[in-house]
Amino acid sequence: MREGALKRRIIGLQIHHSVQLDDAMRGAANMCAGLRAALTCTGDPDHAQLLEDASALARRIAAARSEASLRLRGFYEADPERFKRCRDGIEPWPDETIGAFEPRCSCYDRCLIHDQGVAAPPEQCNCGRPCPAHPEREAA
Repeated sequence: MREGALKRRIIGLQIHHSVQLDDAMRGAANMCAGLRAALTCTGDPDHAQLLEDASALARRIAAARSEASLRLRGFYEADPERFKRCRDGIEPWPDETIGAFEPRCSCYDRCLIHDQGVAAPPEQCNCGRPCPAHPEREAA
């Protein structure tokens, strides 16, 4: 994006990698469904082997997704305030440790209550909160 260009305002969260594993699981399920359909049409032994391989991979992805979701649930139950800081992009998720953490920019976030008109609890108002990535900027 060029300097000075306006960014689209968003309502954002720092998502946990279990969400990407959910996406991967949906893709794996679609892959298996397509291979099953191809095998039904052709009976090709190569398609049968591809389906077997894809099904094994889908099971591995499902197991990884379940493990990540359980860790996330346990983290939330153990420390809901830290969970909120991670979700808001202020600090990294405890099981995501690769690379340097950069706080999520919230400069262009919209408020659910005041910008979107959603009937939400007052603690969900993000008006005036400083951006974790740019604390030197004045909050909008």
